[in-house]
Amino acid sequence: MTQSASPTPDRFPGLTVLLVEDEAVSRMLTVALLKALGVATVIEVTNAPAALERLRAGPPVDIVLTDIHMPFMSGLSMLDTVRAGAQGIDPNLPVVILTAISDKGIVEKACQRGIDGYLVKPPSVAALAQAIRKVLDAGSKAA
Repeated sequence: MTQSASPTPDRFPGLTVLLVEDEAVSRMLTVALLKALGVATVIEVTNAPAALERLRAGPPVDIVLTDIHMPFMSGLSMLDTVRAGAQGIDPNLPVVILTAISDKGIVEKACQRGIDGYLVKPPSVAALAQAIRKVLDAGSKAA
């Protein structure tokens, strides 16, 4: 995590999340859920190119939460760019898809492209906490 605080089972102090969401209402709801979970920093961008620029410029984030369907570039195309390690972006950065689409084919495509989690909007606080915990636990096992 970007700060020294250790998370508790359902709170994530010290965590920095990059939220990529083009719809204002969904973005506001997700920020509220993240804050309810104690997430320290939520960086909001409205499209994938802005997210990639933010990832290139730094400072580092712990997790990316992204929609799939957005103008300019899809969340899956952004994921491909991240996994390629383009322009200094960490290819192992955890990426969780947060979308209104629950189509099995889309989920399979996302899994094949290396997502770390998948949530259908709007997620519950518990589902979001579980997805974050899964990503953090996977990262601590890899370290």
